[in-house]
Amino acid sequence: MNYEQKQGREPEDISRNHDGSGFDIRSTDPLSSDIRRIEVKARAREGEFVELTPNEWLQAHRHGDSYWLYVVWNCANTPQLITIQNPAQVLANVIQEQVVIEGYRVPGEAIAQWDIPSEG
Repeated sequence: MNYEQKQGREPEDISRNHDGSGFDIRSTDPLSSDIRRIEVKARAREGEFVELTPNEWLQAHRHGDSYWLYVVWNCANTPQLITIQNPAQVLANVIQEQVVIEGYRVPGEAIAQWDIPSEG
C-alpha cells in the first residue's frame, strides 16, 4: 500500500472483501485513471517460490496488462519488492501447474472381474 502511494497511485485493500476478485489491491492512478489489480505474495527468504490460486491465475489472464504480481522476498530481513505486469503472459513458460488428487476411481469392469461365483 505504501509503495503504491509513493508512486502517486491511490490503493484500496480489497482482500478483505472475499468477493472472488482474485487480487488483493486495486490501485488507481488519479491522473490517467489507469487501474492496477495487484496480487501480493510475501516470502521470508529471497528466491522462494510463490503459489497462485486457480482464481488468481484466471484473473491474471482475464485482466492482462492491468493485473500485477507483487512479490516481496526477504520479509524477515530487508524486504525486496519485485513487480511483474501481466504475469499470465510473462510467466506462461515457467508456471508449474499443481495437481491435487481428490481421490481414486476404480472402473466397474475391474471390479466385476472379481465376481467369481462361490461354490456352495
